[in-house]
Amino acid sequence: MSAADLHDGVDTSPFLVLGALLGAIGWAATQYVAWNPGVVLGAVGVAGTTAIVLGWLGATLLMAAVGLTVASRAVRYSPPLWVWSGLVGAAIAVNLSVVLGVAPRSVARYALWHPWMVAFALGFALTAILARGRNRLAYAAGSASSLLVLAAAVVFPAATGGIIFLLTGVVHAGPLLVDAYTAPPAMAATDDATPTDDAASTTARNP
Repeated sequence: MSAADLHDGVDTSPFLVLGALLGAIGWAATQYVAWNPGVVLGAVGVAGTTAIVLGWLGATLLMAAVGLTVASRAVRYSPPLWVWSGLVGAAIAVNLSVVLGVAPRSVARYALWHPWMVAFALGFALTAILARGRNRLAYAAGSASSLLVLAAAVVFPAATGGIIFLLTGVVHAGPLLVDAYTAPPAMAATDDATPTDDAASTTARNP
């Protein structure tokens, strides 16, 4: 398989931009519903929490569909993507446990937003370690920011409660956009990681 074949399709940076856009829109919508809890119920007859969780489920399925159908092999075979699939899937599952009434009432309040922040903190940290040819500093900063926002929400709930989902949107989208627009082009990263035939033959002659 050639380097060109590896990057045929929606490549890593466009895929990250899509994830950032869905994240920014999703968290802005979540904040709007939090500010106006009766709007969704009055419009479609569904509780705001249910609508939000279903919206995130739809966004997650859209990303999965793009990844499985039109994304490049570089995206599909990326270890960070596998990590994120597991973390986001776990967060969605915990959210659904609240909507379906499975989660105990005593923990339900911590089973909606908090799992996402844990997923972001772990996901960005592991991406900073695993991602090759990407902006690892952006992901390390994203992990630290996730923990900072989570800590602020726990320690200062009154001060952060009104904007917590907007802050989450920044944490979600920021590292993805920074990486998408600052990482080297995919082919350049591949060329840097893989020696050319000429370089390989030169090395063979001059070990």
